Amino acid sequence: MLRPDHNTGGHTQWYYFAVARTRVGATYTFNITNFCKRDSLYLRGLRPLLFSVARARAEGLGWRRCGGAVCYFENESRAGGILRPRVADTFTLSFTLEFPEDDDTVYLAHCYPFSTRDLAVHLDSLEQDPARRRLLRRTVLCRTLAGNEMEALCITSPAGSAEEQAARPVVVLSARVHPGETPASFMMESIIDFLTGPSDEAVWLRDRMVFKIVPMLNVDGVIMGNHRCNLAGHDLNRQHSNPSISQSPSIYYLKQMIAKLSASSRDVLLFCDLHAHSRSKNIFIYGCENPRGLSERIIPYMLSVASPSFDFE
Repeated sequence: MLRPDHNTGGHTQWYYFAVARTRVGATYTFNITNFCKRDSLYLRGLRPLLFSVARARAEGLGWRRCGGAVCYFENESRAGGILRPRVADTFTLSFTLEFPEDDDTVYLAHCYPFSTRDLAVHLDSLEQDPARRRLLRRTVLCRTLAGNEMEALCITSPAGSAEEQAARPVVVLSARVHPGETPASFMMESIIDFLTGPSDEAVWLRDRMVFKIVPMLNVDGVIMGNHRCNLAGHDLNRQHSNPSISQSPSIYYLKQMIAKLSASSRDVLLFCDLHAHSRSKNIFIYGCENPRGLSERIIPYMLSVASPSFDFE
């Protein structure tokens, strides 16, 4: 049974667990219960992910899709001997699995995991690269409710005078406000690699803009294995209007950073928050109304012009 997010009674979607002492030749059936969403991509072909420790050591294999007879269905409960629907709708993911090795340890996950350690290893590797290190500055924007550091990055070209650098407009990027949406971290990792890379496009951007990046907004939630909330039980993506420094410091200090940038001579061109989705495929964009009167549809329209595979409609 899936555990609800810390200090909540719900938000059950993310799972990540290990199975030890496996046996070859047996077909196992897993029933993961207490999902909260009525619809799921498991109904349209999605399968769980598997990581075999033995195969990783012997062949270097990583995560792969697995499982047969994948079903996702509504639960029922027995009360007084009578089968009846649950008062609160919950759902079960069921699948079969044959393990590749005897006496192996196998991990199963809802989506490719991306931990706080994965982020630290990535950022450390950038700092060990002399070419990228000169373009990147790491700071601690705040500490979370559990006392963990929430890092912020600044990426821009060190060339030019101090006045020229101070006049560059700013793009603010963030990810993992929802801990279970791990694809957001993989997208952010690629963005950071691109912006600190040698391509002509990256050089052009760095010479003209400053990129302020918060790669992991909900650090505590990631550590706890939450799907959506922080340790106070708040969905941080619903706290932007009036964030509390005591309950949602991540959003409070993110807004403070943007407010200070806006109050300075800098122009904040864009704020983009990266997510993932459990019920929709491919890539899509939500836009907030722009107070300057510019349509929030400009960015997706430009993307559709640059890439015919992105459908503006």
